[in-house]
Amino acid sequence: VEYAVEIHNSNPKTVLPIGLPRFDTYRTLWKNGGTTKRSSQKRVLYAGFSLAHSERRIVDALANFLDNQYGSGVIEVHYRPHPLAVPRIDNYEIKNPHVVVTEHGNLSRTGMPHMNEEFINALAEANVVVGAPTTLMLEAMLVGRPCVLDITSDKFHRTTAGNAAQRYTHMRDLLAVRDLARGETIDQLISAVNKVLDAGPTKVSYEIEHLYDTGGLSYAEHLTSILLA
Repeated sequence: VEYAVEIHNSNPKTVLPIGLPRFDTYRTLWKNGGTTKRSSQKRVLYAGFSLAHSERRIVDALANFLDNQYGSGVIEVHYRPHPLAVPRIDNYEIKNPHVVVTEHGNLSRTGMPHMNEEFINALAEANVVVGAPTTLMLEAMLVGRPCVLDITSDKFHRTTAGNAAQRYTHMRDLLAVRDLARGETIDQLISAVNKVLDAGPTKVSYEIEHLYDTGGLSYAEHLTSILLA
């Protein structure tokens, strides 16, 4: 509501904060005590950025470090590209053979992946979720996964995660999350990830009330009450 008034000059009485139907899945998880599903093998998930960002270099560097630190392929590294990512101009390709790249399949209907069990498990099974300031990072926090925010910059793109995080309102909101680890360089990012892995399995409760109301009514319940009124 605040942003609708500030950015679009909307009348606050005409803006209804009822949430998004997509996020009702997480509200249900919260009401049921969350998810405890974990893979038997340690796993790092990297969530890709929609804007131009040399993230494949980061994924490769992270996977190479983990191979050297823990043994080849001992810790899985999964890379989930953004489904609507714009082209990168550096054309870098991941070289580490152990990196698992998510195939989104046909997204022609909505442009977004289905909120199914496979999608939720991809988050829930990760020991740590790393990524640029995207919605998926918020979703990872909603399921209690330890997160590391990628706010690095590269020499190829003007957008990059680091630049975008400072410039866009909805991305700066992620920077305001208390205790959310972050890295401004690849080395800082790798160090933060390794620190989480050393700490062992854990569930984190981030203070994200300024981003999402985990209590109260669902989107469907809000909308129904408005229509009935």
